[in-house]
Amino acid sequence: MSQYTLSKFQASGTECPECGRSDFVNRAGMKKHYGRKHEGSIAGVELLCDHCEEPFRKKESHISETNFCCFECNSEWLSENITGEDTNLWNGGKVEVECDWCGKFFDRKPSHVREKKFCSRECHANWESENQTGQDNPAWNGGHDIYRSLRSQLPKKWEEVRKARRRVDGYECQMCGDTAAEVGRKLDVHHIVPLLSGGLNEAWNLITLCLTCHQKAESKTREILDYNVKQHYEQGGES
Repeated sequence: MSQYTLSKFQASGTECPECGRSDFVNRAGMKKHYGRKHEGSIAGVELLCDHCEEPFRKKESHISETNFCCFECNSEWLSENITGEDTNLWNGGKVEVECDWCGKFFDRKPSHVREKKFCSRECHANWESENQTGQDNPAWNGGHDIYRSLRSQLPKKWEEVRKARRRVDGYECQMCGDTAAEVGRKLDVHHIVPLLSGGLNEAWNLITLCLTCHQKAESKTREILDYNVKQHYEQGGES
């Protein structure tokens, strides 16, 4: 028998802690035997879980200051013991701020503090209704005043012109043919060339449309003429 074969069958002195068998070549062989015959594992070092205190085994190289038998025990222990300033992500905690509407003090994360601060949605809505109306509203697009101003300076009153246009067009949408009764509202009268682009309340510049077709026409008109009421207003354009 070769030296290699002989050494393979020599006992390593490692003994199974369950049955006492010791004719193993090495510790790895004893571990395999234990897993097959005794339905378990003796790999690593036996420890007690720092959360549930149940015994479990862990590789010696993986042993740390705190050891847990499973991820759930690890998470529960962290939630109970590592909070506030003890966490790695601690950045000072919440700060106290004052509501810009009601004056109430409340806590908020530093990353969530904005120029305007509100303790509730109601306070935010109340502040906006008080301070962001008309030209102060981010969605301001010139308002109705500029339209009224333009129309008041035209030679013909708009209401009269609009009624006349509907009558001439037979009270039907000139794009889809729907009537006021079919759409459930009065038909619109559209300026083919917008007032802000030099259009007038003249027959050649007006057409009767339903709301849906009016919106489509307005969209196309804006694309072609590229006019912008807000820009006109901000630049101090005269009516």
